[in-house]
Amino acid sequence: MSVVDNEKFMKEIIDNMETLVRVVDDNHNTIYMNKKMEEVFGNLIDCPCMSIMERTVPCENCVTCVALKSGKSEEKHEVLNDRLYKIIGSAVNIDDEEDKYYIEIFQDITEQNEVERKLLEHYDRLKESVEYAKRIQRGMLPTNGIYWDGIELKTCYKPSEELGGDIFDIIKLTEDCCLFYIADVAGHGIKASLMTIFIRQTMRTFEGYDHSMEEIIRYIEKQLQDTNPEKEEYITILIGKYNKKRKEVKLVNGGHNCPALLVKRDGTIEEKFLSGLPIATLFSNIKHDVLSVNIDKDDKMLLYTDGVVEINNEEGKQFGIEGIKEAINEGGDCSNRDLAMDIYKAGRNYTKKRIEDDITILEFTFRTSQDKPVNT
Repeated sequence: MSVVDNEKFMKEIIDNMETLVRVVDDNHNTIYMNKKMEEVFGNLIDCPCMSIMERTVPCENCVTCVALKSGKSEEKHEVLNDRLYKIIGSAVNIDDEEDKYYIEIFQDITEQNEVERKLLEHYDRLKESVEYAKRIQRGMLPTNGIYWDGIELKTCYKPSEELGGDIFDIIKLTEDCCLFYIADVAGHGIKASLMTIFIRQTMRTFEGYDHSMEEIIRYIEKQLQDTNPEKEEYITILIGKYNKKRKEVKLVNGGHNCPALLVKRDGTIEEKFLSGLPIATLFSNIKHDVLSVNIDKDDKMLLYTDGVVEINNEEGKQFGIEGIKEAINEGGDCSNRDLAMDIYKAGRNYTKKRIEDDITILEFTFRTSQDKPVNT
């Protein structure tokens, strides 16, 4: 006889289980309880199954009744003697017997439930904190409109999570100059969002002062070093300074691998590629090249993060810079279009997959001082 066919052996196993087990007949009477269940509830053999719950009639949500109808195991939660139990009921089929029997397993989940309750409380507090951080982060971003120096900003900002790792801003330096930038922090979530706040506050220190591009990027490097970041932490940033009197934009690149695109009034698109290493603890006192770009009225400059470029279609092919250029060209005359949103829509239509990275697209249009500013 095999072990599983040895009735005495199997009963011995069930009797000595730490899990509470009982068998109920189809008259709702308890005909068997293992030792552990007797220890907890006393000997209730030959008593109605509902007596364990101090009831005189079957439970409305009786798991054995539901299990009989469904033919599957069923479960419910019940408080007994100030403890929370998960009760699992299942019908038992015995060959050549017309009587029906049901096995019920009682699992004490009191401590587990308390842990889950505390975890849910912690999750709710965390979610509330994330929502607050999200409002702060979104509130830091500039709104669309024409700014002091005759530069118009349109944006498309789509974080992949509630808290993104992209940040951008436009800052007034002098009556003739303003600073703008786009930055991408490694990672997502709370950690990345804190770094975006660091970038914004660092860049805002230049407000009201006209520093050279070399001084600006060296200052960012120093400020990051002073925070004692982890080795794997880094920032990529592309910074532009627009001088309306000289009709010139100067660019400096801190490891941002997406070249600025200059869209001329006639629709010509020029890539303004500029090399540069990321801002990180691994690099210090790095010389960064500065690129000067001549600007005509109504020229546009596009800055964007790699989340746009790296959108993959079903074949694994990237949207790329060529996809961005096609989105610009397909819409015809660029003068009154929202290129930032047009590019995003083209990228979104390029794939059926979920976009995994933050997407930020900035469109700067260089106006004249006669254009009415809507932001100051």
